[in-house]
Amino acid sequence: SYFYRVYRKSFESSLSYTTQKMFGEIGIYCNEIFFAMICDDTLYFQTDHILLLEFPRNGVPYHGATIAGMADADLLENHELFLSLAKKSYEYKKRTSRKKRSPNKM
Repeated sequence: SYFYRVYRKSFESSLSYTTQKMFGEIGIYCNEIFFAMICDDTLYFQTDHILLLEFPRNGVPYHGATIAGMADADLLENHELFLSLAKKSYEYKKRTSRKKRSPNKM
């Protein structure tokens, strides 16, 4: 999708990541840790309640999911903030993840 290409360009400049299709959406991993997903053409970052406050917008990627930080158009234009929040989301998941998964590269 168009949004996937936009997000991919934002990530490629400074994060090593892989993606995996999951339930019709796209999961994003860094060092085998799932930390973000593209759902309905919106990028969501997994966060805790403190990190969530740093995102300009938040929402729920699908029914039953926990609230997540969202990357809107303004955030994508602010590349430094985008990468900072992406790295913080990854670091949060790195601290709290129990299992690692090895996704296939897309």
